[in-house]
Amino acid sequence: MAFLKNLRKDMNEISKTRELFKTVASGDVKKIRKAVSQGANIHSLNEHGDSLIHEAIKHGRKEMFDYLRDRGVNQDHANKLLIRAIHVASRQKDSYFLQQLLPYVQDINVKDVDGNTAVRHACEAGLVKNFELLIKKGADHTISNKRGRLPLNAVPPKGKLREEFNEVLIKYGKIPSLTPKKKK
Repeated sequence: MAFLKNLRKDMNEISKTRELFKTVASGDVKKIRKAVSQGANIHSLNEHGDSLIHEAIKHGRKEMFDYLRDRGVNQDHANKLLIRAIHVASRQKDSYFLQQLLPYVQDINVKDVDGNTAVRHACEAGLVKNFELLIKKGADHTISNKRGRLPLNAVPPKGKLREEFNEVLIKYGKIPSLTPKKKK
C-alpha cells in the first residue's frame, strides 16, 4: 500500500514539473509567479536534467529567464549531458542570454558530455556575435572535443562566415587555428 501511495506522489510531482516546464516555455510569467506562490519548486529538473533556466533560454523567454535568475535558479546547472545554460545560450540568435550569463560563469571553457565548449556551440550555430562575446571574455578557441574537432571545424572553411570568425580572433589577438592545443 505504501508503494502505491509513494508512486502516486511521484507521479503527481512529475506532472507538476512538466506543467512548470510548459509554463516556462510559454513565457507566462504571471502563471509561474502564481505557481511559485502556491509552493511550486522553481529548482525542478525535467527528465533530461534540464533546469527551468535551460527551458527559458531554449524558448527565448527573456522575462522568464530574468524572473528565474532573480529567484536564485542555478545558472550553472549541468543536465544529464553536462549541457549548461552557457551552452544553450551560445546557440541562441539573441545574445541577451549569453550576455546575462557571462559575468557569472564559473568556467567559460566547461565542456558538455561530447567535449564541446560554448565556443563550439556558437560556431556550430554560426553565431559570430556569440563567438565574439565568448572570446572577449577569455574563452579558448583551441580546445578540441572528444572527436578531436576544434570549434572552428564547425564553420565552413571558406566564405564570408569563416572570415567573420577569423576577424574576431584577430581583433582579440588570437591566431585563427584549426590545430588543437598540444597537451603538456
